[in-house]
Amino acid sequence: LDSSNHIKSQLATQCEDCRRRLEDEERRRSALETTVHTLEIDLESVRVQLEEESEARIDLERQLSKANGDAAMWRSKYEAECQSHIDEVEEIRRKLAAKTAEYEETIEGLMNKCTALEKQKSRLQSEVEILIIDLEKANNTALTMQKRVEQLEKINIEIKTKYDELNVLYENVQRDLRIKISEIQKLSHEYEKLREQKDLLVRENKKIQDDLHEVKNQLSDVT
Repeated sequence: LDSSNHIKSQLATQCEDCRRRLEDEERRRSALETTVHTLEIDLESVRVQLEEESEARIDLERQLSKANGDAAMWRSKYEAECQSHIDEVEEIRRKLAAKTAEYEETIEGLMNKCTALEKQKSRLQSEVEILIIDLEKANNTALTMQKRVEQLEKINIEIKTKYDELNVLYENVQRDLRIKISEIQKLSHEYEKLREQKDLLVRENKKIQDDLHEVKNQLSDVT
């Protein structure tokens, strides 16, 4: 019975420890899910920003292409007139060159920004993959712990059932023992009474023998 109580206590302790570890794994998994969700939002934001930057770059390239086309058109259309308006043509060329350089500089900046965003996107994807792996490990650990808790609870129920059965048997034995003790006490009391009666009879018998012996002596004296 003491061994059963000890095993029951140990299993209860192990069960409680497994529950705490399971709760810790649940909290860790929840934190990982929150982090993954945040990173997914950041990744989506970067993707949207990258798409916007790409659209802006395409628009600038389109504007540059249109400007180059317009420049070619104007250069072809007014080539003869430019001969007589060299100063004006040079000013237009200077402005066109400045505008072209500005567009090229803007495009280069956008290209650098797109490259940086691509690197950031790759880094975030790697972090998300690592967090997903950690989350899967946490889920597997939580599942294992849950199965262990269920197994311990099943064993605990079996031991409790055996304990209850032993307790009922113990109570029955105690009841029978009390009955036997009561019977023994009753028999002991009767034995004491019989012994007292025996002692009384022995005393009476001794008295009778003494009286008989005295009578014999008296008879002997008379004869």
